[in-house]
Amino acid sequence: DWKSRNISDTYICPIVSKFSYLSGLSLHQNDVAEWEDEAKPCFLFNTRDKVIGRIAAEYLLTNETQAAGGNATFNRREIWHRPDDGRIADAFIGCISHFGPRLVLNTEKIQAANSVYRFDFVDHVSNKKKKLLAIALLTTLSQLSAELLGRPLGSGGLKLEPGDISQILVPTNTKKSTAEITTAFNEIDGLLRG
Repeated sequence: DWKSRNISDTYICPIVSKFSYLSGLSLHQNDVAEWEDEAKPCFLFNTRDKVIGRIAAEYLLTNETQAAGGNATFNRREIWHRPDDGRIADAFIGCISHFGPRLVLNTEKIQAANSVYRFDFVDHVSNKKKKLLAIALLTTLSQLSAELLGRPLGSGGLKLEPGDISQILVPTNTKKSTAEITTAFNEIDGLLRG
């Protein structure tokens, strides 16, 4: 839509709009390109920290009626067309899953919609430990722990609240080297992608 309206790419940024778009253990630049090729909604019109030009202003006017019409989401924002809060998550985790929880590292440093849980590590966590956590969350222990903590849905899905996620048992004690963990991480990432 932005291309047909001649809106500058400077206003457009990629976004993880659904956790189901994430197939591996990390987000790759190729993933966003695939989403675009498949016409998935994966871009955000973002006026944050930008001077709004004529074409962008005209586009915003087309949505002014919806914004003024009591849209609850728009009403919660100081400026209705600036949904980006500027916080980039270290990783993402889904709130509803049919296959158990999975942590996806945000290696591309892009935003996520509010339907995707953002996951941040404390500053001193190494890349090795981040990858290890993503791997460990796929173990039988962690998956069973999530099943016991989550809420089953009629469709066979599992709903996990942030408090549930923080209580999942995760085995992370290992003597594996950084290279071994990276190799395992890359292999698992590839297998999940199919």
